[in-house]
Amino acid sequence: MSDQTPENGNKVNLTSANIHRAAEDAAEETNMQLDARIASLTKLTQEDISYTFPTKADKQKLDELITILNSSMSRQQKINAIIDKSERFAGIIISLLGKII
Repeated sequence: MSDQTPENGNKVNLTSANIHRAAEDAAEETNMQLDARIASLTKLTQEDISYTFPTKADKQKLDELITILNSSMSRQQKINAIIDKSERFAGIIISLLGKII
């Protein structure tokens, strides 16, 4: 593997461990961005979102559900859209109800 010099002038050895860590850091940053986006659209805090929806996939499903709910569709169209994706949203709905109950 080759060495690269970042902006600060220090050499970084591009090992698989360094690449893996960079990927983990990027995933963590993306998760935090999703938490912030969802928190801005709901009454949930970023901490609630992070705890209740720990994976990026869960957050993306929640975001998709929120998009349907905030759309200009009629109530019945929203219901139909949620029913059409009920298997996809089942876990998210259970988690949301768990926060309420």
